[in-house]
Amino acid sequence: MILIGVINSHTFANDRPNLDSMFKKKCCLGWREWVKLPKLFKERIMVKVDSGAKTSSLHARNIEIFEKENEEWVKFVVFPKRDSTKIKYELQAKVIETKNIRSSNGKMSIRPVIETQISIGGKTWPIEITLVDRSVMGYRMLLGRTAFSAKFLIDSGKSYILSEKNLGVASKAKIKQGMITRTIEYFRNIKGSFLGNLVETGLAILFILLVRIYFSRVIKNKKFHSPSAKNRFAVYTRNSTLLLLLIAILVIWSNEFKTISIYLMAISVATVLMMREVIKNLHGGFLLTGSRPFKIGDRIKIKDVRGEVIDTNFMTTKVAEVGKSDSKLNGHVITLPNSIFLSASVTNESHEKMYVSHTFIYPLKEEKDWKEKESLFFEVIKDISSSYYEDAKKVLNSYEQVETTAFEPSFSYSFPSPDRVNMAITMLVPTNKKEEVESHITREFLERLHKS
Repeated sequence: MILIGVINSHTFANDRPNLDSMFKKKCCLGWREWVKLPKLFKERIMVKVDSGAKTSSLHARNIEIFEKENEEWVKFVVFPKRDSTKIKYELQAKVIETKNIRSSNGKMSIRPVIETQISIGGKTWPIEITLVDRSVMGYRMLLGRTAFSAKFLIDSGKSYILSEKNLGVASKAKIKQGMITRTIEYFRNIKGSFLGNLVETGLAILFILLVRIYFSRVIKNKKFHSPSAKNRFAVYTRNSTLLLLLIAILVIWSNEFKTISIYLMAISVATVLMMREVIKNLHGGFLLTGSRPFKIGDRIKIKDVRGEVIDTNFMTTKVAEVGKSDSKLNGHVITLPNSIFLSASVTNESHEKMYVSHTFIYPLKEEKDWKEKESLFFEVIKDISSSYYEDAKKVLNSYEQVETTAFEPSFSYSFPSPDRVNMAITMLVPTNKKEEVESHITREFLERLHKS
C-alpha cells in the first residue's frame, strides 16, 4: 500500500512520533469519502479528496451576493445527492472573502468563500469552502488539502476509509445495522413516490405469493374428510389472498387514484361543456337545413351582424360583413356558431330585391271586339304570371316572408277618352326583368291576336 502524506514541513521535521501514531491508528482518508457539513444540511455528501487542490469547493447553484447588516452575505442552493435534484437546500452564509480560483481546465473565476464545519471519522472542525457550480464535475464537493492538512494521510488506493467510522461501523454487526439503517432511510425517501409505490406493490405481491405457497403446503399435508372440503378450503384461500392483494394495491396507489380521479373529473366537465356547445351548434345546423331561411350568396342580418353568406355547414356559418354606410363588402369574414340561430331571428334581405311589384298599362281602343281582346289579354297575363310564379316558387320556397298570393296579377281600368280604355296590370316580376316582362306580354298578345 502506497501512502501519500499530506502533512506540512513542520510535522516532518519536528513531529515524527505524531506521524507514527497516525500510521498506527490508520488515520487515513480514501481518495473519496462520505462527510457531513452539519451547519449546512443533515445529509451526507460524497467528496473527492484532492491533495493537489488548496481550497475546498462545494457545488452550489443560484449564487447571489447581498448585503446584510453592512456585511457581505451569499445565498445559494445546494443539492447534496449525486445525480439528483430532488433534495435541495436554500442556504445563506456570511462571505469571508472572495478568491480568484483557477479550475482544473485552467479558467480563472471569482468565488465567494464561506466558513462552516466538516465532520469526518467522528471528528469535527471548521473549514473554508468556495461556492461554485460543479454541474459538469463528477462530485458535489472537492476536499482541498488545507481542510485536512496535519490531520490525515491519504491512501490513494482505497475509498471510504473513515466513512465507516463516521457511521459508527466497527464490526460486522454494526455494518449490517448500518445497511439496514441506510435501507430504511432509502425506502423512507422514496415512500409515496411512483418508484416507492412500485417497490411496495412488488413486496405485496411477493408476500401474497409466499402466503399462497405456505397454504398450498398446508393443503397438501393436511387431511380433509372429503375432497370437496379440500377444494372449498383451496378456493377460500385463493380468493382471500387475491382480496388481500387487491386491498394492498388500493391502499398503496390511493394517492395516484385520487389524482387520476381528479384528472378524469376535470376532463369530464370540460367534455360536457364542449359537447354542450357542439350539440347546440348541431341543433342550429339542423334547424337551418330544415327551414332554409337563407342560402349561400344571400344577404342576411342577425343581431349586430349584417353581411353575405359565403359558407354554411352543420356547425358554423361564415358571413362576409357588409359596411353600415353602404352595401359593399368590407372584407371582414365572421364565423357564426349555428347555435346563435336558436336564440335570435334572422332577416334575409336578398329575397326582398329579387321580385318587385310592377304595374303595366296597356291602352285598348274601344271597338266592337275589344271585349274579345280583353279576354285574350287576360289569358296572356295569367299564363305569363303563372310561369314567373313557378320560377319564383323554386327560388323562394324557403322564404316564409313571401306570400304566394302576391304573384297573382290584379287588373284595373281607366277611360282617358270615350273611345279609349287603359288596362293596368299589377304583378310581381323579377327585379331586373321589368322591360323583358313588358315586351313578353305585348309580343305574346300580338301573336295570339294574329292567330285568332
